Amino acid sequence: AVEGTALSSSDVDFTICVDEDDAALREALDSALRGRPFQDQVLRHLRSAVASSRGSLVATDLVLGSGTPVMRLTEKGVGVGVDVTVNGHEVLKKTELIGRYTRHPVVRDLTRLVKAWAKSRQLYGYHLHHLTGFGYALMVIDFVQARYRVPVLSARCNDEIDLAGTTLTTLFVEFCSHFSLLSQSGEPWSVCITGAPRAGSIGGVMSVEDPIEEDVDLGAAHLTAQTSETLFDAMRKVVD
Repeated sequence: AVEGTALSSSDVDFTICVDEDDAALREALDSALRGRPFQDQVLRHLRSAVASSRGSLVATDLVLGSGTPVMRLTEKGVGVGVDVTVNGHEVLKKTELIGRYTRHPVVRDLTRLVKAWAKSRQLYGYHLHHLTGFGYALMVIDFVQARYRVPVLSARCNDEIDLAGTTLTTLFVEFCSHFSLLSQSGEPWSVCITGAPRAGSIGGVMSVEDPIEEDVDLGAAHLTAQTSETLFDAMRKVVD
């Protein structure tokens, strides 16, 4: 919602900011987990608390050891997902970054359109080995930068570029064409909005470089070779 790209079916993302030096908090954490990363400890503690609360939320996934450990909660009978992180300062930076790009209304609307399309075809979410909204937003921004040669988007771009004719089909034509050319040449494809790509795809998995956490590749973290190909097959159907 902060970015302006939320859908009615969107999940809720929030981060809990805590003091790692808080003695009372550390005492409350499971002693068996000491030595593990602090964020992992807190999320495991929260998962146990949720399980014993008998409330409407259920912990359905817990991803630890990643760049940003996350716990996924789902509300019973509703299906709304809540992704919880601890001290997710990078998450806040990512939200602010995407928010600056989506000040341009067409970029915002196109991102919403792509997210809605991906969700309707079960091509959305790390739990399905697909990109999340952040990854899809980066794909849209990468497309706009390449097509209109705009390195940074802001509200001031309204008079500088015209995206009025850009549609989902236009976007996917560009993606599929680029992907096909690179596949034929054997070259990797990397989504990167910060300049020259740091690395390319590995083993058929599309690379989507995180502009905030420079050592994180969202493609490698979430996609597989099969889901990468499934994503492009779905795009080709829109184009055809």
